[in-house]
Amino acid sequence: MQRPQFRRLAEEITAAARDGDLAAFVDKDRQFHLGPLELLGNRRLVTMVAQLRDQARMQGLQKLADQGELTQSGEEHITLVDAIEAGEGERAVELMRGHLVHSRGIWAGRTEHTTAAGH
Repeated sequence: MQRPQFRRLAEEITAAARDGDLAAFVDKDRQFHLGPLELLGNRRLVTMVAQLRDQARMQGLQKLADQGELTQSGEEHITLVDAIEAGEGERAVELMRGHLVHSRGIWAGRTEHTTAAGH
């Protein structure tokens, strides 16, 4: 997956969250997160991670969308792409760590704050 596709997916994730289109949000988010793994060329790894993501599919997406949590998550994708495109590798790592902490928190029904994600 090329960088322009990551930006497009990040923007589509955020737009879907703002629009309350939960199916599109989940689909685009899945594509965004599996994309880097696909670049490695290890199809078995991609399949395993995809299965884990599908099994961990979150319940209560509508509630999170209503609270604006999915929009914030979508915007984190755009910030991450910005860092990657700017060649800011360390910042990208910090942002990804923060995004994962935040995502795990909202998926579990609690707000997680981290300075890495700018919260």
